[in-house]
Amino acid sequence: MIMPAAQESFQSRRWQFIRRRVIQRLVAIVVGILLLLVPAFLFEEAESAFIYFSIQIAIYSLAGVILGFTWPDMGWRSGVWLYTIWPFFVLGIFALSDRPPVIRWKEELISLIAILLILPAASAGGWFGAALRTRISRNRTLEP
Repeated sequence: MIMPAAQESFQSRRWQFIRRRVIQRLVAIVVGILLLLVPAFLFEEAESAFIYFSIQIAIYSLAGVILGFTWPDMGWRSGVWLYTIWPFFVLGIFALSDRPPVIRWKEELISLIAILLILPAASAGGWFGAALRTRISRNRTLEP
C-alpha cells in the first residue's frame, strides 16, 4: 500500500522523535554508569562515606544540569535516567557480598539515605539545566 506524502512525513517525524528519545536515555544511562564507577576509582582512600557521597551528589547534579541544558525536553527526567544504575548496583552489592559478622545499622542507613539523595539532586540539576536553556533561548528570541 502506498502512503500519501503527509503520512510518510508524519511517520518519519515520529520515528525521528522516538530515536532521539532513545538516544537521550541511553546517553543518560551510560553517563550514570560512568559517574558511578569513575569516582569510586578516583577516591579509593576516602576518609569517610560522607565525603564520597557528597562528591557523588555534586557530580550527579552537575551531570543533570548538563543533560538538562543539552536536551531541555528531558528536564527533571534526566536525573531519573542518570540514577537508573544505582538500584541495580545496591542490589548487586547485597546479593554478591558476604554477610557481615556485625551489622552497623547507623552506617548502613546513612549510606542508603545518601544513595537515595542522589536521585533528587540529579533531577533538580536536570530541571535547572532545562530551565536555564529555556530562559536563554527565550531571551535570544526576544532580542532584536
